[in-house]
Amino acid sequence: MTITRTTDPSRPSCPTRRGRRGTTRLLATLFAAGVAGAVLTACGSDGDSNGDTDGSAASGETRTVDTLRGEVEVPADPQNVVAVDWQLPPVLVDLGITPTGIYEGYYEQDAAAARAVPERYVDALADSTRIGNWDSIDVETISSLEPDLIVTTGVGLDDAQIDRLADIAPLAHFSSEDDVESQRQLTDIVNRSEEFDELEQAFADKAETVAEEHAEVLSSSSWASVSGSQDNTWFAEGGQTATGSLLRAVGAEFSDVVDPDGWWGDPLSLENLNLLDDATVILYPAQPSGEATENTRPLLENTRFQALPAVEADNLFGFTQGGASNIGWAIDALDEIDDILSQVSAT
Repeated sequence: MTITRTTDPSRPSCPTRRGRRGTTRLLATLFAAGVAGAVLTACGSDGDSNGDTDGSAASGETRTVDTLRGEVEVPADPQNVVAVDWQLPPVLVDLGITPTGIYEGYYEQDAAAARAVPERYVDALADSTRIGNWDSIDVETISSLEPDLIVTTGVGLDDAQIDRLADIAPLAHFSSEDDVESQRQLTDIVNRSEEFDELEQAFADKAETVAEEHAEVLSSSSWASVSGSQDNTWFAEGGQTATGSLLRAVGAEFSDVVDPDGWWGDPLSLENLNLLDDATVILYPAQPSGEATENTRPLLENTRFQALPAVEADNLFGFTQGGASNIGWAIDALDEIDDILSQVSAT
């Protein structure tokens, strides 16, 4: 489920990495630390970093932020932001900014539905101009939008493309191995710390509510999320993926086969399905329709799998929100975790 990008750990500034893992590397640092006490760590700025930007747009006030290209002057209250990255648009929406330009192919109705993207992001981004994609970026269209700020993690872009973007408008080129740190950096760049803090608290409050409402089930169950592959092997999802992080956030305990500090573990033989015997609840990645993803269907149909205690107890559930990649989306995903918890049968 994770998509590993090439990274460059040699860059010294904050942030330190050029690429980051994709769709499901969600907020793991945030969840592990506990959002209620999380500290917002900005890369550094001049001026107000607490969201108080009254009058800044009219006055042309700017702030200095650290980027992979060094210090850059950016608007204190950006009004016309182009997001040259497929994961950043919903983060901006959560922060109260609708980007004027975004990649195509991710937030259109069909594409978004296939990834179970919350409808509010699709609606918010419907009128944003499409600027090509990471492998075919349309610099001319970006220039025509006359942005006052361009934000990018640089994934898929070469140095020449980055230079061309920097010629158009102030360019905040940042990246991170950790999605929540990436979101914190973006928050500082667009000067929306207050909004980000509110999102963190909203997630913490919702996770606490779910945990309290299902305390009995959570205290007497152990969880695993599994996926199949085309070569008749299977994987146990670790505690640092989106699904694992959401489960940790509500206090779920993991099966022994789950690495709480890992992502997707090594492939396991079908003969090792007995490693799931201690799991009382099993999740699997599902399409928005609830149907298992194609690679996982043979695993679910396997007779050994069907004889597992959790499956025989009807505690097997598809989970559609494994692609959640920002805090607002994760808040929505907690609704599905809440619904699954309400269906868990006593064992």
